[in-house]
Amino acid sequence: MAQLTYADRELLLQTLDSITDEWDGSDAELLGQVFDWAKQLVPTYGFEHALTRDVTSLSRFLDLHKSDDDVAQIARGAMLYVLRDKGDHADRLRQFGLI
Repeated sequence: MAQLTYADRELLLQTLDSITDEWDGSDAELLGQVFDWAKQLVPTYGFEHALTRDVTSLSRFLDLHKSDDDVAQIARGAMLYVLRDKGDHADRLRQFGLI
């Protein structure tokens, strides 16, 4: 796995911020959509179990750190990224090996 440069990290954070800025729903709606997404996920290659675990961790971060804007913003962006993995944002981040 290649190490991320500071420029890579900045691109990742900017992309997550832009995805979050486009979101007009509540945290409860986002958590519900992520829950529905996880229920519909059919494991075929094995990585899906880790992905579900990670999305669950992000959900917990969002729930526990609502008052910490930085943590909550990153958690929201990452969950929205997973939900919208076939969009333009995903293409910009393919180089990182994300879904």
